[in-house]
Amino acid sequence: MNTYQFIKLHSRENPGFSIFLSLVLYLVGMVVILPLTGILIGTGYGISLNDVLSIIGGDFSVHPQSETIFRLFQGANQLATWGLVGVIMTHLLGIFPQVLGLRSQTPILAIVLAIFLLMISFPLIQLFHLDLSFMGSWGESMMAQEEKGQEMLKRLVLKESTSQILFNILVFAALPAICEEIFFRGFLQTQLYKWVNPHLAVWIGAFIFSLVHFQVPGLLSRMVPAVLLGYFFYSTKNVLPCILAHFFYNVLSILFTYVSENSLVFEPKPGEFLAISLVSLILTGAVAYWYVKKYSPEHPHSESAHE
Repeated sequence: MNTYQFIKLHSRENPGFSIFLSLVLYLVGMVVILPLTGILIGTGYGISLNDVLSIIGGDFSVHPQSETIFRLFQGANQLATWGLVGVIMTHLLGIFPQVLGLRSQTPILAIVLAIFLLMISFPLIQLFHLDLSFMGSWGESMMAQEEKGQEMLKRLVLKESTSQILFNILVFAALPAICEEIFFRGFLQTQLYKWVNPHLAVWIGAFIFSLVHFQVPGLLSRMVPAVLLGYFFYSTKNVLPCILAHFFYNVLSILFTYVSENSLVFEPKPGEFLAISLVSLILTGAVAYWYVKKYSPEHPHSESAHE
């Protein structure tokens, strides 16, 4: 038995080994592949790796094309970490590319409803955003860090040219949707099934997904879409509905940033916001419950292609 066969065998038989291996591969992506990519990007624009890192930190005065460099690095980050690790690990498990659902007969309605569910959950997600000011300087620091990230995102997405808009959609919507869903749903949730029941696996996977984004104020709000995405995968056994729903949710977030900054939408009052969030909660809960009942592999009348 050669090394590859050994790794493949243990990845399929031992979920602990496969998760540990995924962490090792993630670190390789972060420590080796990503810095090399940063050097290549910097060389192409005539700057050093330190300059590239300064741009990633928010200093866009380093180079006239700092915003483009930032986008390139963010795209490389998704591909070198979650994307690469997700593809390798699902391949070792023997479920790639089947996990993408490209050859499945998952009902179109299941995919459309997945997208619809994440759209109607958008107001609810905002409700769960944490205000950490009560935690003193630490909480205020966490909130300031997230606010800085939001300001950087606004600067990047508030562009008018078609090429910049398409670049933003690719980097901030498409790549995260594809790479993160292959890893977190296609690989991680599949492995968690071997330790706990599927419902608990969905919630654990959602918590890990939210935690690794390292934004404490958004920890709970990010779990709402993550749980929904987990149930989409649980019900259909492929990540295609997850990828498409995640993608359209990201596009909606970019669009919301644009229209809010350009005063194209009204600013709801606290009472109105609470009412909108309550409607979102009821609709999301009702449709999500129906979705799992209809497409769950445990349901005798499921229309899932995997029955």
